[in-house]
Amino acid sequence: MYLLTCLWLAFAILLLGSFLCLISRRHEVTGPLALASMAAAGILAVFVSVQVYLNGPVTASIDSLAIAGFPAVPVFTIDRLSALFLGMIGALSTASVLYTQGYLPHIKREDPRRYYFPFLLFILGMMAVVTVADLFYFLLFWEFMTLTSYFLVVYQRDNKKNLEAGFLYFFVTHVTSAGLILVVILFGGWSGSMAFTAMPEVYRQLATANPVMLNVIIGLLVVCFATKAGIYPLGFWFPEAHPAAPAGTSAMLSGVMNKVAVYGLLRLTYWMLPASDMTTSWGLVIATAGVVSMIVGNLRTLSEKDAKRLVAQSTIGQMGYVWLGLGVSFMFLATNPWLSLLGMVGALYHVINDSCFKSLLFLNAGSIEYTSGQRDLNKVSGLIKLIPLTTAAALVGSLAIAGVPPLNGFMSKWMLYQAAVAGGKTWPVLMLYGVVAVFISTVSLAGYIKFFGSAFLGPLPASLEKGHNVPLSMRCTEGCLAVGCLVLGIIPAWPLALAAGSLDGSSLAAVAGNSSLLAFAPWGAVKVNLAGVLGQVAPLIILFGLAVGCLVAYGIYRLAAAPVRPAELWNCGELEPQAEVLYRADSFYLPFREHFAALYRSWPWPSLRLPNLAVWLDLDRLYLPLGNQFVKFSRWISRIHTGGPRWYLLWQVAGLVVVLAAVFLVIRG
Repeated sequence: MYLLTCLWLAFAILLLGSFLCLISRRHEVTGPLALASMAAAGILAVFVSVQVYLNGPVTASIDSLAIAGFPAVPVFTIDRLSALFLGMIGALSTASVLYTQGYLPHIKREDPRRYYFPFLLFILGMMAVVTVADLFYFLLFWEFMTLTSYFLVVYQRDNKKNLEAGFLYFFVTHVTSAGLILVVILFGGWSGSMAFTAMPEVYRQLATANPVMLNVIIGLLVVCFATKAGIYPLGFWFPEAHPAAPAGTSAMLSGVMNKVAVYGLLRLTYWMLPASDMTTSWGLVIATAGVVSMIVGNLRTLSEKDAKRLVAQSTIGQMGYVWLGLGVSFMFLATNPWLSLLGMVGALYHVINDSCFKSLLFLNAGSIEYTSGQRDLNKVSGLIKLIPLTTAAALVGSLAIAGVPPLNGFMSKWMLYQAAVAGGKTWPVLMLYGVVAVFISTVSLAGYIKFFGSAFLGPLPASLEKGHNVPLSMRCTEGCLAVGCLVLGIIPAWPLALAAGSLDGSSLAAVAGNSSLLAFAPWGAVKVNLAGVLGQVAPLIILFGLAVGCLVAYGIYRLAAAPVRPAELWNCGELEPQAEVLYRADSFYLPFREHFAALYRSWPWPSLRLPNLAVWLDLDRLYLPLGNQFVKFSRWISRIHTGGPRWYLLWQVAGLVVVLAAVFLVIRG
């Protein structure tokens, strides 16, 4: 029970901190106040997560807040799945606020109170979503999370595009949330309870009595959570809304909030549905949506020149990998629980990894904007000379998201490849999906070569020669996340243990508890044993080999002692300014982009023209004459407003007589 007390204390700290930030009169105090509040709440959240993993789940209901006659009760349950997401929210939100201490002051036209007040409430909403165990309150906190994040997206109000992006985000997510509202209403009517514990029985009854309705419910939930997660085409708002927000918020939206959508999908479907042919069918749908998303999202990074839009497009692609793993797990839930376990653990491992390197890359994009004053990769270069630590962190994040060993992105993608290829023996289409996933990782690498090469390499523009490094808080945050990408990759045993342990309470809990699917060696190697299929990877050995290779290459370079002479680029004898001959972002992969031009084209919405017959159905013909008569009547009534008090008193007396007469007639009759 004391763990839930710690959780509620974290909620109280976030509420109090947001209120104090709102009423703070000194802007320079607002940031440290928000950091102190977020750090305290984040530490409590991580502490609760660790204790739940060690000692088991906890639950409690606040009966005093229950409404008589209403089937919803605020129940909070923290199991290991909740603990996994709660820990990520607590850690990464603290890192975001630390980064924002240095980043936000450069937005001079905006009041920082307008940022920190909704930000702390946004974090509270996410923490509540992953811990509440009642459908109604899940919906309540889900909408609260969306509303508060909207105010962060439109923080910079002087930019009209930001306001348009905020409206698009708010509108799209609320339209799809209507499906979640409908599910809540239906469950409340069917079971008389909105507790999560009542959902499995309702699902079982529907699977027998009304499978069509069960498919409709699953479809509504999948669409709702796919929209928030950014799955193509429902995630078309991602490249608009996420770049509009400040960098710290973008990191939370792409690094954490879309993972909360994964939690919602798991909690309301995977944890509740009985294994059947229906889960197999929906697994194929989810896996296919994931593959389409990873293809489109990553290919679109090749055409982007805005640093934050490029990272936002890649978010769509990386969530495709997660949904591929979830789809494989759903497909084999009824027939092959070992393979289902492999897909689920790989998906959750990639959730952990993506939250780390995606947050890092958005913060890197924020540092580019902070230093150069813009996000256009065609107009910046050579930033390694100004922000060397950010450059190193961006290199780590770029290689991690591209799946380059031994970083964390490679490890989780390797497990997803294993799951897709092994599943291809039963469903050949999964073999194709696995091959596509491998190819798309190379596309992701190409996109981030463009991101890194354009922004950090090359000559420094003359306009930035007097620039300076980013503040210490920004460097510390980026450095810590870069180290996290390395540690999560070279020591995969503990994140994999977190992912497998979070399956308690699901249909795979028994399989995960007695599984020999994954084996770990003391030097960090991971083995996958699946009905004769064996895969093995040793990240520490890979890291050691890379280090030795780099040292050998450096030694040969030093021993050769070849003289280095800087020279001007040869431009066929022409003397051109350096800025004119640089390889800009728009020049990257131009033939490839031309070949796949259809993916980058903005299709106009078709216009609908009514036939001439519709003129005769024009409603103006009905209400316009009535409106004209009403206007005439209003003008006649206006004549009695002469301004004389005696006339007004006379009308009051006349009105009183009419009212008394009406009352008398009613009583008489």
